[in-house]
Amino acid sequence: MPCFHGDDLAGEEQIFALLQQLPSTIVGGDAKILEGARDAGKAKGTVGQIRQLLVRFFNSLESDETIATNPTRLVKLPEGCKEDKRPRTSLTDAEWSMFLAAPIDDIEIKIIAFTARTMGGARTVETSRWDWGMVDREAFATCVLPRAKRGEGEIQHFDIPLVLQPFLRLWWQSQGCPSSGAVFPITRGLHKGQARGKTSHAKRFRTALTAAGVTRLELHTDTAWSRKTDFHTRRREFVSGLAKSGTNEQTSMALAHHADSKVHRKYQTEQIVAIPVLALPSINEATLLQSHTAVGDSIRRRDEKRLISSRRRGIRTPDFHRVNNTGSDESELLRALERSSVATHTALDHAGSHVSTTESHAMCDCGCGQSTAVVSSSEARAFRAVSWLAFRRKLAA
Repeated sequence: MPCFHGDDLAGEEQIFALLQQLPSTIVGGDAKILEGARDAGKAKGTVGQIRQLLVRFFNSLESDETIATNPTRLVKLPEGCKEDKRPRTSLTDAEWSMFLAAPIDDIEIKIIAFTARTMGGARTVETSRWDWGMVDREAFATCVLPRAKRGEGEIQHFDIPLVLQPFLRLWWQSQGCPSSGAVFPITRGLHKGQARGKTSHAKRFRTALTAAGVTRLELHTDTAWSRKTDFHTRRREFVSGLAKSGTNEQTSMALAHHADSKVHRKYQTEQIVAIPVLALPSINEATLLQSHTAVGDSIRRRDEKRLISSRRRGIRTPDFHRVNNTGSDESELLRALERSSVATHTALDHAGSHVSTTESHAMCDCGCGQSTAVVSSSEARAFRAVSWLAFRRKLAA
């Protein structure tokens, strides 16, 4: 959409005239915006957020009676959007302990993240809206948390978890014990002390993890089976912790402020990894021990057969390239010769003396009366490799 400035237009009436034309043209344009985001490789969630932004923008125009109807309600998400189902990586309890105990400079992100992890799985916007007036500043036992997603002004009462109380008290004291104002305000610039707007703590949180020595690969880098952690993963950790504790779904949804059970189950199923014992076959310990021994014996017999088969293929093959592929190249033979005994050295020289790289036929100089064939140097090395494998097999026998 074009950006309008007061100097460019004769008056306010021209802006309204242009906006009145939007309902007849924006539907196709909106679909093209979403399709462009899809074609650019944006994830399904990102395309959905773009659509929500457009819907909210035109809702405000409709409520102000600037336009008659909101045309973006008719536009659906385009098909074929990329959907990444790899789970986000969560912190373990040991990693949380290391992170909280580390003497890092960014204390604020540590307390923000721990608040989201322990108190209702608070979203980023909810921690930004949180005010000291909503907190029991005497005992730090209770608080009110502003909630998002279901309309402006919705709140939820909580008992502040015991593990969070000392951190929250220290943070309050570090700010001069205020009676009101943002709990996690802007700390620099012209708007210092004011509540934050829309922001992201993901990169800042990962930087703090690195500074604290929490450097597990999956937390900082996408892999084939997982995605790196982000700030919203603290909410997933909260819901997953409720599932592990055996909290029923109704209570868990209320604590996490989830309205859709399908969304709530997505948070839970990521942590359902323990298979119930009663779902498994009942086998006694003696049978398990006997089966373990039998399986081990079978594996050893299989490996022995493979070894014998590979040796036979290496000796019998007439293909010199296959002989070389077994690893018996010239350098390996030289190393093997250095480790071998004098008797082995002599036997290998006798076996290899039947091969000559000269361009004419000659009698073998070992006195056996055989004539040598004209072969290339690579074939000569392959022949010596075969002879060496044959000799080693005779020694093993």
